[in-house]
Amino acid sequence: MKIKLSPSVLKLAQRFIDVEASGEVSILDGRTIEYSFVISRLMQEKEPKTLLDVGCVAKINLIPPLMCQAGWKVYGLDIRDFKFLHSNFTFLKASILENPDLPEVDFVTCVSTLEHIGLRGRYGIDEATFEGDYT
Repeated sequence: MKIKLSPSVLKLAQRFIDVEASGEVSILDGRTIEYSFVISRLMQEKEPKTLLDVGCVAKINLIPPLMCQAGWKVYGLDIRDFKFLHSNFTFLKASILENPDLPEVDFVTCVSTLEHIGLRGRYGIDEATFEGDYT
């Protein structure tokens, strides 16, 4: 017997089980399109470059592994921990609002991240802070 699940139930289930492998119905995350677009543009470069990926921690973010594998030097910046390890990858755990010591790079990616920077009450920004994009 097959049970068709609503998108909200599938999204919750994806946190615990591999829904794609266990059912016919799955959700295509909108970020898949965004990451594909960004990667396709970066891969047009003839030689490996340096890249800063702001907000690199996302379960479907393929930018760091793909670009590292292509020979790029990649820096990832996020306030959350990132477990990705590669000889071409350097993780910078910080908020962009903290003014971290950022390396000089050729490209900066920021896929679905800007809307989170400075969001009061989220991501370490407290209600009393008057810095960020909401002022």
